[in-house]
Amino acid sequence: MISPRSGKSARKRHERALALAFTLPSLVLFVMFMIVPIFGALYLSFTKWSGAGAIKYIGISNYTNLLHNRDFWISFRNSVILIVLHLGFQLTSALFFSYLLYRTKPGMRFFRSVFFLPSVISATAIGVMFSLLFNADLGPINFVLHELGLHDWALPWLSNKTTALLVVSFIIIWQFIGYHVVIILAGMKAIPEEIIESAIIDGSNTVVLFFRIVYPLIKDMLQVSLIFMVTGCLKAFDHSYVMTMGGPGVSSSFLAVFMYKQAYSRQKLGLGSAAGLVILLLAFLCTRVINWMFYHKDEESVT
Repeated sequence: MISPRSGKSARKRHERALALAFTLPSLVLFVMFMIVPIFGALYLSFTKWSGAGAIKYIGISNYTNLLHNRDFWISFRNSVILIVLHLGFQLTSALFFSYLLYRTKPGMRFFRSVFFLPSVISATAIGVMFSLLFNADLGPINFVLHELGLHDWALPWLSNKTTALLVVSFIIIWQFIGYHVVIILAGMKAIPEEIIESAIIDGSNTVVLFFRIVYPLIKDMLQVSLIFMVTGCLKAFDHSYVMTMGGPGVSSSFLAVFMYKQAYSRQKLGLGSAAGLVILLLAFLCTRVINWMFYHKDEESVT
């Protein structure tokens, strides 16, 4: 006779085995394509290798070279500027449009799809399209400006050090606004209707409703959106490389573009691996800081 206790333990073992069977394929893929490459890059970051021939161990020379590399610090500065622009324009725009969609019931699903559409288009395709639009000689933007008599406004947008970074940055911001709109809107849709209706009955207008009711209840989604936003800026590559190849010079280059050029264009895989690990470390630190900020605010609100 099987005791109830042994039956429960057998059932638990069966459930664990079933859970392991379902999670094992994804775990294997995660280890193969995430963990193993990270340790491979860590090893290469202490070596000098062109991709062929013998690998030479050089210690921390690649990291010290990064500290004295002017192009690296320009790319780092550009990535910081991109993050600031995202926080200033993309986050505020996503909050505004998501709240507008939340308060606008008719056609909400249609407009949500319209906002989200650019984010599902290939970044390479977007980069090619806008590089044609901003072409100094044949682009329609300069053509329209000349036709309107605004000749001084017709600039070599992508070959000018002052404008290239801003053009590339705002195209990235534009493409992924809808991505964050969908994330934030999901948080707003999760707010119980009774809370909103009670606030409206109490006389709250749209502005008060957002800052007093909606905003405090979507902090978790804002946290997720901020993490995606900042880490996305640190690994930004496609738009800059397709439109300007990081130029002129390195004026529109980001950290990921610098990493790629060092590893593949200049065959310095060790230096490129070191830059990649710096990007990984910065993403980890930024994620920890964002999580701490939201946790710290929650602690203050509780106390």
